Amino acid sequence: MALWFTVVLWVIGIIALFGGKIADNLLRRLERKLERKSEKNKFDDNSAHIAYGAGEKVADAIPWYAVNMFFIIIGLVLIAIGFIPLGFHFI
Repeated sequence: MALWFTVVLWVIGIIALFGGKIADNLLRRLERKLERKSEKNKFDDNSAHIAYGAGEKVADAIPWYAVNMFFIIIGLVLIAIGFIPLGFHFI
């Protein structure tokens, strides 16, 4: 039982390590989508152009180094916690 719990924690930790890059890719895609919508509505609807432009600026202002560091720390903590049940497995 402890061995499976260890493996599950390690897998979740590895997924969390890559979570920062996944979140970065998703939000960059959202930023490009908002930019396209802003350009599309530039001459048709001025308020939508302003709203999409503001959303693009907010997505650009997120400090990505902090987001990546958060995901890395969470992933490493989960991997380290995975060693606890492994120790009980060998006792």
